[in-house]
Amino acid sequence: MTGPDYLYGMTHWALLVLIGFCGCNNESNLITPDDVYKAVFEQYPQSWYPIPFPLTGPADNRFTAFDVAILEFMLENKIPGASVVVYDGEHMYQKAFGWSDVESAVPVHPDSVFRTASISKTITAAGILHLHREHKLEFEDKAVPLLQNANILTDAVADSKLLDITLRDLLLHQGGWDEDEHYDPMLRETTRRAIVLYALEHPPAPSDILRYAMRQPLRYFPGSRFSYSNMGYVLLGRVIESTSNQTYETYIQDTLLIPNSLNSIQLGATCAENALPSEVMYYELSSENTLSSVLQPDLEVLLPYGAFSLEVLDAAAGWTAPASELALFAHIFYQEFATVLTNEAHWVDVNDQGLHYGLGLFRSQASDHTYYWHSGSMSGTLSLICITQSGQTAVVLMNARPEKWQGSDRILLETLLACDLF
Repeated sequence: MTGPDYLYGMTHWALLVLIGFCGCNNESNLITPDDVYKAVFEQYPQSWYPIPFPLTGPADNRFTAFDVAILEFMLENKIPGASVVVYDGEHMYQKAFGWSDVESAVPVHPDSVFRTASISKTITAAGILHLHREHKLEFEDKAVPLLQNANILTDAVADSKLLDITLRDLLLHQGGWDEDEHYDPMLRETTRRAIVLYALEHPPAPSDILRYAMRQPLRYFPGSRFSYSNMGYVLLGRVIESTSNQTYETYIQDTLLIPNSLNSIQLGATCAENALPSEVMYYELSSENTLSSVLQPDLEVLLPYGAFSLEVLDAAAGWTAPASELALFAHIFYQEFATVLTNEAHWVDVNDQGLHYGLGLFRSQASDHTYYWHSGSMSGTLSLICITQSGQTAVVLMNARPEKWQGSDRILLETLLACDLF
């Protein structure tokens, strides 16, 4: 089965067995295919994962259907490891699934660190909103004039429309770049071109890539339509630096993370040897899973460790986190900025099916409920945060994405919402 149909693939009797098992209070269970989850494991071949397949965390019958749906998604798509959290502001449910490192049979633990991919945009939006609340920025401020000291405008600006881009345009993905129809300036080819053009002898920084990208024309007038853009959020990271006189990472940590005891949320690194403590391994599931590194063209690497530069993508896709701290961050973000986040002036239509984008979050409706969410998808990563209007939060982090990954983030969201968690 593929698509949303897999949500209903588990037999009713197996689900009842699983729910009945949830009276167990053991905080760390190594659950094998021979015990209660046997009904799930029997549906899938065991050739790709070491057994017993570890599941770590408390059993709670309120979340059994969620556990089963996540487990089925993983087995269906051969995802090695995942960490999930559901948080209501007082109580936190955590579960770790599968393998942090398949080859060494190291299980995922509740404190394992994962790349968050594009959920990083929510963190960047929080930084801009904090500066706005301090009256240091306005949404209608022109972005480019704020970057005079950012080593970005040393070349001639190719398109005068660049000077018209506002912070609101960047936050709402209306900056004028069309990365679906044209190209994503923050990804592989632009990074390679910038390294050659500027004869860089060091790994490129975000400003190096932006300097090159600002030489290219926009695809449409800023503010006229939605087009999802990594470049817009990397620019917002530089706005944060120029306005705060701190590095992007330092500002986010000092103002948003450390004051809330979120000490394990950090910017990640491209290369495996620079992985953070407790960080999982990342896996590309397609058959073509190696290529020359974006940073060292003569070095062959696995896709998650060189198909892109995580350092270049810092404010768009660079953050790592354990699921628990990411859930706390999402809850705090929504509570602190609920008034501005729910202002209709800060939302744009993404499609004609009720999907909207606001200040670092998508907004959808399901069963007469409104959900705020963001997903992330890159080689080695699939991630999701979802927040209700009352601030209840769910987080899913995975160390691979399905081989046929297009749309898998939306399927994961449907999985979560179908479990009636909130």
